[in-house]
Amino acid sequence: MCVDKLNFNADGTIQAMVQTKEGVPSVGPAPAPNPRTIKYGAESATAANGAKVEDDAAATGGKSVHGLHLENSCLQFEHVAGGNGVRATIGIHFASADNAKLRLFVNGSDYSFLNTPATGGWDNYIGHSSITVPLGPGSTNIIRLAGGHRGPNVDYITVTPLP
Repeated sequence: MCVDKLNFNADGTIQAMVQTKEGVPSVGPAPAPNPRTIKYGAESATAANGAKVEDDAAATGGKSVHGLHLENSCLQFEHVAGGNGVRATIGIHFASADNAKLRLFVNGSDYSFLNTPATGGWDNYIGHSSITVPLGPGSTNIIRLAGGHRGPNVDYITVTPLP
């Protein structure tokens, strides 16, 4: 996919365009990361029922969780910080050769499925799905990702408490 800038004539017609390799120029620097965001590596979670923490050179921390495609497999993060306990955005960073889903449970409540679209391979960690949910205050929260629906390899999750 290519994106280039279009220019218009005074009468509203589009000027002839020549495709470039650079695309449109940046509108400014990327925003700074949110200082409230906390990253939880997959290796810090408990994997069960066939899901396993494995060495993975392509993953951010050198480890990821595989096997979430298996029925009843799961990955559970405990002691997750919820800020002041209102709402937080949970982001899942993953790789997948197929379109898949993970079932999300937060503090025992079922938040249904999160889509994890194919990223082009099991070691291509460019996938990101997110959802905003209520969390309890402090580090008392439990986030559980249940597999069994052609699940992805999970690199890490992020939690960003909202103000």
